[in-house]
Amino acid sequence: MKVLIPCPKDYLSSNKRNPFVRFIYNGLIENGFEVVCDHHELWNDPLCYDAIFFQWPEAAFDWTDFDVLKIEQKLIDLRNKNIRIIATCHNLHSHNDNEDANKLYDILYSHSDAIHHLGYYSFEMFKAKYPNCHHFISQHPIFYDIKAMKLDKTECRDRLRLPANKKTILSFGEFRSDEEIRLLVSLRKRISCKNVIILAPRLPTGSIRNGLRIDKTIKCIRTRADYWLKKIYYKKVFIDDDMIPYYFTACDVVFIQRKDILNSGNLPLAFSAGRIVVGPDRGNVGDILKKCGNPCFDPNDTSDVINKTELALELSKSDDIGIKNYNYAHKYMKPHITNEIISKTITYLLTNKNVRAISDNSMK
Repeated sequence: MKVLIPCPKDYLSSNKRNPFVRFIYNGLIENGFEVVCDHHELWNDPLCYDAIFFQWPEAAFDWTDFDVLKIEQKLIDLRNKNIRIIATCHNLHSHNDNEDANKLYDILYSHSDAIHHLGYYSFEMFKAKYPNCHHFISQHPIFYDIKAMKLDKTECRDRLRLPANKKTILSFGEFRSDEEIRLLVSLRKRISCKNVIILAPRLPTGSIRNGLRIDKTIKCIRTRADYWLKKIYYKKVFIDDDMIPYYFTACDVVFIQRKDILNSGNLPLAFSAGRIVVGPDRGNVGDILKKCGNPCFDPNDTSDVINKTELALELSKSDDIGIKNYNYAHKYMKPHITNEIISKTITYLLTNKNVRAISDNSMK
């Protein structure tokens, strides 16, 4: 059975691309599928595949020059040729809320034979919205078993040049909007600098090298100085894969800075490190956090964000919730579990061509 993942080839080699694609690719091969990862194949030679496994519809265009009509016609053609269309529901809409990109999502989900969910929230929502589709859940896998690495917190902080005696809040990953930056800065203003530092490796500060734009250079210097005074640590570099466990071991609390979210790769990373997480009460993220007793905030209420983060710091004095998070990850997020569910579902779809409106609730 031959499966196409319509993402650029460098998803398999670049650590700057989402590792989920590498995981899916390798997992399907281990389970006996012939797999190709190449977005050009979708447009050039898709008829030699039994199934097309989409991750993000924008990836089929390498994230530029989206053509809504083109992908809709392609999906119709594939369906007419009895080629199975499967989509992982990473997002409800595009990250930057681009109108054309948003249309891609609805078109893809509307034409899918099966939709792979990373949590119960989107599973329930989409069963109602797309009833003529097979819905199944396999949660976001843990790519590292960080706790099992037995890294020393003090040594990790020393390697990252962080104070050894401060409570550390980690806000990992990209900041996608000014609102997310303001959320973190507001948090910093309300929590004592004496006892707590914030580690935000990808926090944007602007560039000092702005040519003749002296005003932007000055603004950048002021921003960096302000962060330094507020004890907000940033790196301004892409974090190599082998360094990620050090960040999650060094922290006490993981803060998910998203205001509008469905899934987050930071959640399984934090769970695999046995860390408490505070995040928005939104989507699959909020649903999973609450299951394990982690604080969830209303992202539109700054006071609630502060209060829940302070609660997370207090709860981090005990290992209880961190252990519960780690155990949850081992029950639902182990890589072989995700691979097995996905592989069995694709096999089922390919061997039962008449299957349409069947849903598998493997989370209940």
